[in-house]
Amino acid sequence: CLERNKIVFGSGDPEAKLVFVGEGPGADEDEQGVPFVGRAGQLLTQMIEGTAKKEGIPLQRSNVYICNVVKCRPPGN
Repeated sequence: CLERNKIVFGSGDPEAKLVFVGEGPGADEDEQGVPFVGRAGQLLTQMIEGTAKKEGIPLQRSNVYICNVVKCRPPGN
């Protein structure tokens, strides 16, 4: 944790029935302190919201909980 910028806690609804767990924060997440905000996060949001919309499910990113196993960006990513 000595090389991190911010601790990256989870985001979304902590009581959600659907949880996405990643390995560790990347550079964008380390800078903003929010999980899955970089390219992978944009894809995840598109998958959550786009797929749900196609299936008629009113699901938004804010309705799920997103976090990482570790809360600090690993050295060397």
